Amino acid sequence: MGTFNATLAPLFKQLTELDLNGTPLNCDCELVWIKELALETSGRCYNPSRLRGESLTNVEKSDFSCPHWPHWVGGLFIFGLILLCAAGIYAVVMCLRPNRGGVTLRRKVGSGSPYARVTIEPNRQENYY
Repeated sequence: MGTFNATLAPLFKQLTELDLNGTPLNCDCELVWIKELALETSGRCYNPSRLRGESLTNVEKSDFSCPHWPHWVGGLFIFGLILLCAAGIYAVVMCLRPNRGGVTLRRKVGSGSPYARVTIEPNRQENYY
């Protein structure tokens, strides 16, 4: 696929004949200047797909368009959405944890632990007849 930027316009204006037949062209905003030439180029558009196979002479200037946003902006937007979803999932998981109220579980067994040693004394009333 080929494209010619506007820096070639002065050179192309000096030509009397230009045959681009068989050259797949990117018919985007960078090639719109070629419509101002008084040459028959026999060139055909390859991209964008809506113009594929169209002759340059049949394509209108308004059909030569470029995307408004660069491709990397879409990737950055998708990356941001992924980060936002990950933060949301993290927040949901943290809210569903059993120790939500700031209670921390102790791992050591001691006097304040529910697993502390308990001494069971016999009931003294059982010994009375």
